[in-house]
Amino acid sequence: MSNNKGDINGVVKKQPVSHEVTTWEKYAYTSIMCFTMITYGICNSTFFPAFVDLKYALNTSLNMIALISTFMCFGYIMGSLIGFLYKYINRQFTLIILLLIMGFTVIFIPYSDHLWQLYLYFVLIGMCAGTWNSTNNVWLIEMWQKQSGPIMQLSQFTYGIGTIIGPLIDRSYLLGEKDFNGDPMNAHLGGGGATQVLPDLGLNITAVVNGFNTTTTIDDSLERKRLLKTPFLISGCLHMIGPCLLLIMFIIRKYKYVPLKNKDVVDKSTLKLFNREGAPKLLIIIVTCIFLAFYSISEVIYLEFGATYFQYIPIRLSASKAAEIFSAMSLSYTIGRGVNIFVALKVKLHIIIAYHFLIIITAIITLLTVDQSLLHLWIGSLMLSFGFSPIFPAVFAFIGQHLEITNRIGTILIFAHACLNIIVPFILGTYLEKYPFVFPVGIIMNVSVGIVMYFIMLYIIRQTKRKYKDLKEYKVDKNQIPLKECI
Repeated sequence: MSNNKGDINGVVKKQPVSHEVTTWEKYAYTSIMCFTMITYGICNSTFFPAFVDLKYALNTSLNMIALISTFMCFGYIMGSLIGFLYKYINRQFTLIILLLIMGFTVIFIPYSDHLWQLYLYFVLIGMCAGTWNSTNNVWLIEMWQKQSGPIMQLSQFTYGIGTIIGPLIDRSYLLGEKDFNGDPMNAHLGGGGATQVLPDLGLNITAVVNGFNTTTTIDDSLERKRLLKTPFLISGCLHMIGPCLLLIMFIIRKYKYVPLKNKDVVDKSTLKLFNREGAPKLLIIIVTCIFLAFYSISEVIYLEFGATYFQYIPIRLSASKAAEIFSAMSLSYTIGRGVNIFVALKVKLHIIIAYHFLIIITAIITLLTVDQSLLHLWIGSLMLSFGFSPIFPAVFAFIGQHLEITNRIGTILIFAHACLNIIVPFILGTYLEKYPFVFPVGIIMNVSVGIVMYFIMLYIIRQTKRKYKDLKEYKVDKNQIPLKECI
């Protein structure tokens, strides 16, 4: 007996292939992926506050350390392209292997004796991160479909939790920049004797032993490496928990998803807007890629150079104080994403994106007025992180409402998200020490391009909807969980 059945006009239609993931699998995989986002956030926010200490640990300059971001971005781009191979290799198992590699690599960073070793480690970390970001976003949209808006915010909210924890782990182990006398501005060496740190020569520690003054010289770079081993060990070990949980799921309940093809859909009006015949699918992908490319530069500047920027502005904060503000920014970033889990239930995604762009612009103006005002710095920094918080997941989910995000399309979008970030360290690493204002100026320039691309996206969507006036909301299967239960 045939499994096909005819419609009222006698035309034979194929029945859709079942592609539903069970409720238990949704919750289990989403929980593991959110936990992994926490540890991923911990790792990312552990690296960048340590830039100054890595500079002295390897006896090099800040612009050479800043190239870490370039190599990490290069690896990220390579990792994002792995999505093209999922047609031939298992996505879940590939992700498990790469996340484990990332965890081990993080642990070995403080053991680097040469810059090339450090760069190699960050290429590997970037490759694993690119694969994770590409796969995680596609996977969540794939499981939750029309309900993915709040879930994407939840995923990024958990990442934000990790970015709060990372600097707090770092804080007790950073010596930071040296002051004008050559002393670390966040010295951790204590004791009863006088301590003096001479630039590039090491630590001269004077102590009283049996009634005599004794001076011992300790290599500053070795001390910094010793201190950095602890936070990187903690971050790396935490990050390996997620892939171990995914491996358990792979063994007991391997993830399977079979997407519906256009030819399998009986009612064409239920297709997403840009999956309909004649829709400008390629155009919306290109515009979204341009948006992600320029907007992501702004987030990279903020996430990777925020703590370093605070140490070179006229106020010249210590490494500890800079890490404290950066941790508060991460808290604001996380709160913003947490709030938007619920806001996304009531407010349309394109409106959320629009008013957060206004918050970002206001924050940049505030940062540009900072001279010796610590209050202005706090206000501008917290506003900036809150403004950034929902935009990337909201845009991804917004496009996912109008276009089926496949492994291939997700790979293209994540590739675009990373491709221009490779130039950021060359600019920030070269000029940040002498011209700290490149930090806020760089953000506002790229955000401006992003805003223009965003309005072009809205215009394309509006015009396409007019073309298909019979457009109906993408139908949610009756077996799917109601939107209000997504969180």
